[in-house]
Amino acid sequence: MDTTTSIKNRPATKEAMVIAPRESAEHKAFVQALTSEGGFLNHRVRHFLWLLNAHPRLISFLHVCINLASSLKCLREQGISLHHYDIQDWQEMISWAKENTSLLRKSLPEGVK
Repeated sequence: MDTTTSIKNRPATKEAMVIAPRESAEHKAFVQALTSEGGFLNHRVRHFLWLLNAHPRLISFLHVCINLASSLKCLREQGISLHHYDIQDWQEMISWAKENTSLLRKSLPEGVK
């Protein structure tokens, strides 16, 4: 899909423009914050966002993370290894994001909460 056309094939307006999540300002800011401030690897943060199919503007992302943290906790309590699924660092990323919500809000474009 061409990033300059809207979903309904009408000429794109600034609000209706389709953008690849990895090219969105919100994703870039999130990745930058977790890599520079949190010490996580760039490709691991991008992979995390991709597997979660995170919205380009990170809409409801904190709620997704909270729910995911609960699910990961249940897996660990049942003795399921997160290393087997290559998601061992997810809990740390989620915890860092929750603990640094104010820092993330400052680094994300205006209007994203």
